[in-house]
Amino acid sequence: MIAENLPPKVSPAPVDIILQRLKAEDEVVRCAAARALAALGDAAAAPGLVEALLDEDPDVRTDAMYALVRCARPEDADALRRSLLGDPVKEVKILAIEALAAVKDAASLPLLMALSKDRCDHDVAWEDEAGMWDDWLDVQLAAIAALGEMAAQEAVADLLLARDDEMGQELDDVVFAALAKIPESGITTLLSLLHDSNPRVREQALIALSKANSDVLMTQVELLVQDSSPQVRRLALSCLDAESAWVGRILRDDPSEVVRRALVETFAETRRDIALMALEDRSEEVRSAALEVVLSRPEFQISADLAANMQAWMMTSGPVLAATCAKFLPRACGTAAHAPLCEIVCDAERAVEVRIAALRALKDLPLDAVIAVLKSCVSDPTRQIRASALASLAALSKTEDDAVAQSARAALVAAISGQFATEEAQRPVQSVGEESPVEASKVEDIASHRVTISQDGDILSEDEVQAQKAREEAVEIDEREQDRERPESSESAQNSEKRESNVIDVTFPKSTLAAIQTIAMDSDDRIVSPRSGDAPQASSQKGGKRKRRVPVDGPDSFAMDLRLVALRVAADCRGDDLEQAFCDAAEVTDLTLRIAAYATLVQRSEVLPLSETLLPVLIKGLDDESPLIRGYAAQAIGKCSPHGEKELGALLDDADALVRATALRAITSLPGERVLLALRDESSFVRQAAMERVLARGSSEDLAQSIATLLEEGFSSNLAEVCRQSSKAQNLLIAALAAQDLARKPTLAGLEAIASA
Repeated sequence: MIAENLPPKVSPAPVDIILQRLKAEDEVVRCAAARALAALGDAAAAPGLVEALLDEDPDVRTDAMYALVRCARPEDADALRRSLLGDPVKEVKILAIEALAAVKDAASLPLLMALSKDRCDHDVAWEDEAGMWDDWLDVQLAAIAALGEMAAQEAVADLLLARDDEMGQELDDVVFAALAKIPESGITTLLSLLHDSNPRVREQALIALSKANSDVLMTQVELLVQDSSPQVRRLALSCLDAESAWVGRILRDDPSEVVRRALVETFAETRRDIALMALEDRSEEVRSAALEVVLSRPEFQISADLAANMQAWMMTSGPVLAATCAKFLPRACGTAAHAPLCEIVCDAERAVEVRIAALRALKDLPLDAVIAVLKSCVSDPTRQIRASALASLAALSKTEDDAVAQSARAALVAAISGQFATEEAQRPVQSVGEESPVEASKVEDIASHRVTISQDGDILSEDEVQAQKAREEAVEIDEREQDRERPESSESAQNSEKRESNVIDVTFPKSTLAAIQTIAMDSDDRIVSPRSGDAPQASSQKGGKRKRRVPVDGPDSFAMDLRLVALRVAADCRGDDLEQAFCDAAEVTDLTLRIAAYATLVQRSEVLPLSETLLPVLIKGLDDESPLIRGYAAQAIGKCSPHGEKELGALLDDADALVRATALRAITSLPGERVLLALRDESSFVRQAAMERVLARGSSEDLAQSIATLLEEGFSSNLAEVCRQSSKAQNLLIAALAAQDLARKPTLAGLEAIASA
């Protein structure tokens, strides 16, 4: 066994052990050994990996080249170049290029420059004709990136030729990134591209330059800030000094609000004059950014005029500026902000983000006045408003004001218990025969949109329709006069019945919605609610038009959502009344609510000591039919140790793997042999929990036995995880791989673990 005082750095001995596996007859083992050597990254493995580049299996060659990217030496460049030219596998070629760039092989520059422009069919072997073009495109990208990594001055012209190939792929981002890594000629080329007529090219060049060398851009400020592209001007802000005269000029004159807002976010923090100037900007987005900057600073004094403007903006502006004003209004107006904020919160017509900002701002006002507003918002039809109100109540339940805290807790308890109901749930259901104004307007709108078509298929204008009707009426009057003068014959009566108008009057719905509404009015077929379990809606008739109400969302879903959110936000709130509400929720028949209640108890156990009054509920949860509840109960009981450990022991053999793993972690007094037995569990989660216990104990003997067990079973993922957490475990694993008689299964598991770790 390897001594415990080995340094964390892997010595050459482990490399030699794995190199022996690189010569195995099994190609799968050879691949795993190559990947393990890549993980070690030791240059001592390079000779063996170079030899593996001639392996008959393409996967072995690929994995060997992947390892050489990390551990190749300059003297290996010739072998790498031979693989690039002669190995037909695309992945080998790309990795060979990366390895050559890593060792900075100057002799490979001509080949890389050629591959950046052409497939080099006469010199380079490709896998097959069908995929040759696609293979080269990937190799081309790798070659361009490598030229940048090698800072190849002589490659600039070839990189520009590769970019200008009209038949090739879009390469601006790759070529520009490579040029930015080439000092002098590459940087100079990018600077010249800042004058390109294409704004996209200018933008890409600026991005590449800013990542590579921002100092060189300082000489181009005047050009960049006056660029016709707002994206270029926005990127150019990073080149400006805070005291530059351009800062104020851009804020005053730039036509793009995107640029002006970016400027405020960049410089208003250090320049008060810029922040104040931005408060008068024509764009609401810019003013909002300025308010965020200046009002986030406690030392900023808010004038009476600004406070009045903020209140006006909150009432009349778009959602971005209005939300920002609501956020800071208590600071600007003090207690006078209460009324306008409440008005915004209760206004269902305002944007949700504005209402939420106003709701959150209420916490800065006298607390006794806030509770009533929050209670009303708990029943709001908008889910985000309800959630924000509940979160605010949870925060107020922790205040030092006992009366306010008790009132907030009472509201939370009511929400958890399902005592709140929406106005929609309390409102009587509309009579089937009643017609709402909205429905009436829709019906009138459909009926008013009429198209008149003649028998010949021509669409008639309104004047033509009126003229046609006038002619028909004149013909009918003339025929009636003639009928009075002669006896009516059966033949003329039949002809009169057969006589028909030349005009067909058709009503076309304006849209699919209109068509559906038309069917709802005229069809005798009943429309059934899409929700399963709903009783068919009775139909009635008023004014010859059928009306049916199909509910989209009922109060049941609202009540459940409210209880679930209330449980989540109240998890870390103190109070016996809340704990009792948690217990009551854990006893309900609804599975979703029970799961949420137990999840809340787990959240609570992570921040607060659980009361012993909760223990009976948690122990009862260990026998629940839901594995989620059993797992949550076990996790929470683990925080109450040693209480409940006897009951937890039964879960070590639970049918659900996550429950077994949770129990394994929760039982502090578990015998060592029981932990080692869990290492053979079929679930990786259980084995991982067992290994955590082994590492926590710190016993070298237990660790060695655990490694041997996992190797025997072939559990590579758990071996990899323990190697990530312990260098001692990795040394033990490599030592185990040295055994010549080690079977294939543990050998593969060990090599894969080292490769993954």
